[in-house]
Amino acid sequence: LNLSGGWHKDRTSLPGALTDSDFDNGYNRKDTKYPDDYADTEDYYIKLSPEFYFLSDSIFKVDFSYRNRDTKSHYDDYNSDFKSEIDTFAINPQFIIHEKIFEKQNTLTFGYDYSKTEDDVKNITYGIDVDMEKENYGFYVHNEMMILDDLGLSAGYRYDRVEYEFDPSGESTIRKTFDEDLFTAGINYSLSSRSNIYAAFSRSFRYPVLDETYSYFTSELVPELSPQTSDDFEIGIRHFITDTLRISMSLFKIDTEDEIFYNPALYSNMNLDGDTEREGVEISLKNSFKWGTGSIAYTYTKAEIDGGMYDNNDIPNVPEHQASATAVIHLWKPFTFSINSIYIGRRPFISDFNGDLKDQEDYVVVNTKLQYKRKKVTAFLDINNLFDKEYDEYGVRAEKYDDYWNFLGYERSYYPSPGINFMAGVTLDF
Repeated sequence: LNLSGGWHKDRTSLPGALTDSDFDNGYNRKDTKYPDDYADTEDYYIKLSPEFYFLSDSIFKVDFSYRNRDTKSHYDDYNSDFKSEIDTFAINPQFIIHEKIFEKQNTLTFGYDYSKTEDDVKNITYGIDVDMEKENYGFYVHNEMMILDDLGLSAGYRYDRVEYEFDPSGESTIRKTFDEDLFTAGINYSLSSRSNIYAAFSRSFRYPVLDETYSYFTSELVPELSPQTSDDFEIGIRHFITDTLRISMSLFKIDTEDEIFYNPALYSNMNLDGDTEREGVEISLKNSFKWGTGSIAYTYTKAEIDGGMYDNNDIPNVPEHQASATAVIHLWKPFTFSINSIYIGRRPFISDFNGDLKDQEDYVVVNTKLQYKRKKVTAFLDINNLFDKEYDEYGVRAEKYDDYWNFLGYERSYYPSPGINFMAGVTLDF
């Protein structure tokens, strides 16, 4: 019987972005044009999960959960205050039948998911109140079977249905319903006890969350917003070159229809009128040493829009090249030291579907962690952005106007990332 719960409260400043024009006018990376904007959040949850064991190695479990999330935000630029209270209840029964069939190992998983989310959104400044509800039902089945000692097959199916209900103040109720049929299949062949090749396909989806169906700045519902669906293909290999050195390589392709994106011109979310295609390769090497482990990884991604008004343009905020390197060093017991370096390549600015601006700059950031672990006590110290690198994880295309609000074109807009920063903590296990 598992029982968990949590409570969280924070007050977060919302500094907004800084443009090239702002920097030309004397702003620095730590400045903000919106010093009074903020968001307050209070969030708590409780979850109960009984598990029952039967047969030789099978499980039936049920997750019951409830979550409440309250937010209040203020925006000086729009002279607006907003409140949102979200209540979510979910129940998720699941069977995992882990038994042999014809003397071959087999795992059958099936279950049902139900959740209901209610969101009460208020524009306090203008007295606008919208009640939104999202009810989600889904059932699924998935099976993994070793048909030979070195050959495994898997397949699965899911049916999912969602019902939305919107009650704007002073207006009639609006209802929407979507459903999806989803599939997955895979094959895995073991080259040895620690090496294998595989291929997989899955059809996935994402429904709009309630926040995406409502524009806080226009206080209007998004008239047409559909689920996005993706077909994911992957083939790969994981192989030990030596007893300690492992290489992993995979080729992937993701085709997405109706991708959901935020349109800043309309202050709301929309479905892209063209499809999106992401394809590439991921390669990683990991080796064990007497002193610890070391690993490197690289990802190449070609991301383009196929069809629609942005045909053949790059997908914003998707870097073509990404890489990382990590070393974990076992110092004298009970200390462990790790260092991680991340490289993010050039990529189009968010919302720059037309390619009006030069790509956002690439960057390298280095993070370290020192951990102490003894019996039931774990303590850590993280030093992030060790070399105090000036970089921007996020950049957005912004509209530029003169003093008379005449449109002058587009310019680069940045959310500066933190310089060197620290985090420390202690965990006690009872």
